[in-house]
Amino acid sequence: MKKFFISFVFLIITGMNFNVHAALTGIKTIPGDYPTISAAIADLNFQGVGSGGVIFNVSAGHTETASNLTISITANQPTSSNTVIFQKNGGGTNPLITAAPGISASYDGIIKFSGADYITFDAIDLVDPVSNTGNAVMEWGYALMRASTTDGSQHNVIKNCVITLQKISSLSYGIYIINRDTNGTVVAASDVNGLNSYNKLYGNVISNVYKGIVAISSSTVRDIDNEIGVNGQTANSITNWGGSTVSAEGIRCEGQINVKINNNIVSGGNGTANAVYGIIATLFGATASAPNYEISYNQVSVTVNSSSSATFGIRALATGDTVLLHHNTVENCNAAHSSSAFNGIVHDPTGVTNAAYIYNNIVRNNTLSGTGSCNLLVGSGTINYLIVHSNQVYGNQKTGASGIMNCIQTGTASLECDSNLVYNNSIPNSSGTSSSFIYGYINSSSSVREIVYGNTIYNLTVGGFNTSASSLVAGIRSNAASTSIKEYYGNQIYGLSGVSGSVTTGGVYGLYSSLSASTKIHENKIYDITNTGSTGTAGGCWVSSGSGIEIYNNFISEIKTPLSTNSNAVTGINLTSTTASSTIKVYYNSVYLSATGGATFGSSGISVTANATATTAALDMRNNIFINISTPGSTSGNTVAYRRSLANLANFSSSSDYNNFYAGSPSGNTLIFFDGTNGDQTLPQYQVRVSPRESNSKSVPVTFQNTVNGDLHLIGGSIGDINLLGSPVSGYSTDFDGNLRNASFPYKGADESTAFTLPTLNLTVNLEACSPMQDTVTVSIRNTINPFTIVESHKAYLSGTGSAAVSFANAVNGTSYYIVVNHRNSIATWSKSGGEIFTAGLLNYNFTTAAAQAYGNNMVLVSGKYSFYTGDVNQDEIVDAGDLSIIDNDAVAGLSGYNNSDLNCDSFVDATDLSYCDNNATIGVSVSKP
Repeated sequence: MKKFFISFVFLIITGMNFNVHAALTGIKTIPGDYPTISAAIADLNFQGVGSGGVIFNVSAGHTETASNLTISITANQPTSSNTVIFQKNGGGTNPLITAAPGISASYDGIIKFSGADYITFDAIDLVDPVSNTGNAVMEWGYALMRASTTDGSQHNVIKNCVITLQKISSLSYGIYIINRDTNGTVVAASDVNGLNSYNKLYGNVISNVYKGIVAISSSTVRDIDNEIGVNGQTANSITNWGGSTVSAEGIRCEGQINVKINNNIVSGGNGTANAVYGIIATLFGATASAPNYEISYNQVSVTVNSSSSATFGIRALATGDTVLLHHNTVENCNAAHSSSAFNGIVHDPTGVTNAAYIYNNIVRNNTLSGTGSCNLLVGSGTINYLIVHSNQVYGNQKTGASGIMNCIQTGTASLECDSNLVYNNSIPNSSGTSSSFIYGYINSSSSVREIVYGNTIYNLTVGGFNTSASSLVAGIRSNAASTSIKEYYGNQIYGLSGVSGSVTTGGVYGLYSSLSASTKIHENKIYDITNTGSTGTAGGCWVSSGSGIEIYNNFISEIKTPLSTNSNAVTGINLTSTTASSTIKVYYNSVYLSATGGATFGSSGISVTANATATTAALDMRNNIFINISTPGSTSGNTVAYRRSLANLANFSSSSDYNNFYAGSPSGNTLIFFDGTNGDQTLPQYQVRVSPRESNSKSVPVTFQNTVNGDLHLIGGSIGDINLLGSPVSGYSTDFDGNLRNASFPYKGADESTAFTLPTLNLTVNLEACSPMQDTVTVSIRNTINPFTIVESHKAYLSGTGSAAVSFANAVNGTSYYIVVNHRNSIATWSKSGGEIFTAGLLNYNFTTAAAQAYGNNMVLVSGKYSFYTGDVNQDEIVDAGDLSIIDNDAVAGLSGYNNSDLNCDSFVDATDLSYCDNNATIGVSVSKP
């Protein structure tokens, strides 16, 4: 009996030891192996996990009531190969845990992970019933928590679960990753093992919570690589959240490193009387940073009906080394608060972000009804490098009486903003005396480098009856810093319209730039810019300040102010800069205006602020086309091609030339030039006023492809029109389309077209002493009327037979010209009296056939050819002792090679050259001219 008793006790003890160490493995069923999930968790905590892990198959339709189910495995803990899975089994509804009444006012959860790793809950639903009230209400559905400073919850997955709580408590969170233990005590991780890291939450449906998913780390050692939503998996759906006086968030990540917030559908916020965030990634305190994080492929819609605080679709507030914001959609948001802002997608770090990439996002169909600002896509704050690429911002409205709408806004970064589509955004109901502003792109910060290119911005509107003098609509608006390097190119801006009303002022501009160390504005297409105010202004391109301004290769047309009585209401290019020691280069632009206005309406192809200091906003203007055929006001106002604010020309560069100014038929109010006092109706009047500038400029109408839609490519008779011949400008070798310009004979304006067929002079000459004659000469054509001014001059290379073909862009068929040839050591020789005529673009002239071919018969016969006298070495128009002295000195010095004193071109300066010069000096050879 004693032996039996001892054996029985041994069996009990060994059996107990077996149960303690029999770690769970394989597949378990609920109900079956365990009656409830609660029982399974209790045994899991007790037994731990064995080799290969354990799967708990929970029957579809299973229900139970429980709360504060805590997974805390201290022995045989799960690993990457020994995982724990709770999953739905079979068809039908998901298993459901209904919350039993809670016991805490702040820290009740239905399922809690306490330092638990490698646990998956798949399609296990949670609900907090309305029967739970007061302290019995659940704060959390699933909560991932720390057991200690060295034991956090890691590598867990919660997916495909439906979580429904009660948002009567502002502490009700669907899924909570938190730096606390199950009792609510803050636990700061002391090492990476104490973090709540590497967790994945996706495919969950969370509703009727105050906050959907919240992940909060410690302020020092911080959670790593959590994923809130996973691309390629079913999205989390988070709805019906917020609604009280506490700030509300669909998703909040705080102090996380390398967090990914991807593939979530977030909708809610209604009734919240505080700040609302669809998604926010922020810091823990003010000093932490998140080296990398990503927010992508999310869909966000928030509705706020009672908040006076700001609303955000997505806010990336956390500082990061690399921040990725891409493929998100913020849409159908309604913010019905009075004075606070609505913000679509924003990265505005509190610290310094090294690089931020905001791309392929959509912000659309959102409405702000108050007067606060509406900021739709923002990369501001301190960012070293920012890319804003291929985003779409459209269909947004700010329906309040005033305020600002920034469609795309950037800040201090070295930035590139390209290939974005911004359209159909408006402030339709402006009223009263407060200002309304809408910008397709804006930067008002001290950006180091700002490159804005390839964007399409159209249909931006401020409507209503706003009487503010400062309201403004602009496709692109930059007010960076005096040290900024800026460039705007390849943008299309059109369909901008400003407010209407009987006393409305303000402006509508395609592109508006101020402040910079260098600004380049080129290859932009700006058209259909309208201000319907009675005293308003509209412009294609406005530069108000900055240094090193370059404006070139732009198309600007259809700028309109149909009701304005402003004397300079419409401007193609408006330069109001008074920046000291600065230059403005305006090259190769095409501007076409055909506006109408009120009784005193005026307009300008280009309008410039004059200055008595030559180096203040010094204007160099070449190769432009300014066509202004607008209708001047009925009682006053002028249609002007080129307007200056004062008569002073000091800051108008003497190199300005080869422009085409046209203002229609000359009259007292259709002017080539106007300075506020003096007006020039014709080009010759203007050229006299500004001489020596503009001597090669023209005034002819130009035919463009389609001015209504901004296509200012040349067509018809303007192709090949010699009046549109420009002059090469070094460094500007391509046109609006990137086509190479003719290196010698480019077109005026932004479009380079078919090469010109220029009037050509086929010239034959002979030089008295030079053999062979292969040498360079300068050929000029001059007017035949005193003072016989040079019309055009070119260098030409003589062939061995003395022939050369020279093209003259300014030669006019049927007009007489003197031909003058200058050679380095010959007497300058003029063609015969009366001049020569180009016929059908051609003139053949042979000096060698008769002495009479030269003015005053001033040639010598050499071997049957009349030849230019040699010996004028110093080019003072006479052969004399001065020339002899030069040759004598060079001969004594034994000079060889290419020298002016080598008259016979044998590469030596010697007695033969001296003899030629002496003979011609003796007979007194000199220039003969009219």
